[in-house]
Amino acid sequence: MLRTCCLMLCLVAGSRQLSISTFVVPNAVETGQNAELQCQFSLDASDTIAPYVKWWWTPLYVDEEERDKKQLYQRLESDVSILHSNIEYLGNDTILLTDMKYTDSGNYECEVFGITEIRMHKELIVYLNGSGPQLNISEVADGPDDDSEEDILLECEAEGVSPQPELSLTVNGKEVDNLTTHVINTSNGLYNISANVTISKEEVDGAEVRCELFYENPDVTHPPYVDTELYDPSGAVAAATDAIEVATSPASHSLHDESSDSNGLRTSWMVIVMVTIPIYLRVLL
Repeated sequence: MLRTCCLMLCLVAGSRQLSISTFVVPNAVETGQNAELQCQFSLDASDTIAPYVKWWWTPLYVDEEERDKKQLYQRLESDVSILHSNIEYLGNDTILLTDMKYTDSGNYECEVFGITEIRMHKELIVYLNGSGPQLNISEVADGPDDDSEEDILLECEAEGVSPQPELSLTVNGKEVDNLTTHVINTSNGLYNISANVTISKEEVDGAEVRCELFYENPDVTHPPYVDTELYDPSGAVAAATDAIEVATSPASHSLHDESSDSNGLRTSWMVIVMVTIPIYLRVLL
């Protein structure tokens, strides 16, 4: 009985002595970037036990029955073990996950184990914008509105995005309502999304149309992913005119364009010959 009480007192004392003082896992990082994970613990000065420190990862985009926790790192005193190739050890139980993929999203956990065991964990999302938003503007037959002009169909889509995305469409900074949106989960963690709306031509003539891609998860913050177009009903004609101007302006030739170079070379030789022959005849006479 006395031995049991002593053991319980030791456990209580140990629980007061061991604690995780620093735990840092970012909310989100972009695909291809690095993520620094920090885990530091505190011990009472009288504690002589050297605890284990371990990092674990539970993947997010796998089937439930395959969602096993995987060990990434462990340290006992100065003996450090790195268990994956894309991990760098920065010291003080801080690890750097390099060149992250969207499939690295998941729950990251630090475990400190001495007399007692303490764990802290946090979800980290690795986001991917895939193709990015792609905007298309086209004219369609007049619908049930107040004018007789053709209407405008605004379409935006993105493929291979992670995590689950959303799209918004704005005309001159004003968000367009009544979007028809379709989201498809093509594989574990990857999504295709499309959105469209039909509006009157009057609303969009000369206006800036903007499509923006963002994520449902509010913890994923990122630079704007946008595709913007200034709609001009005469744009098709302007584009053709621009193309003609480019075609008639002086152009640099590729090394593969041998015919252009050879024509220039022939012309140069003809000029040289025409200048040289009169001079040669004058000398002879």
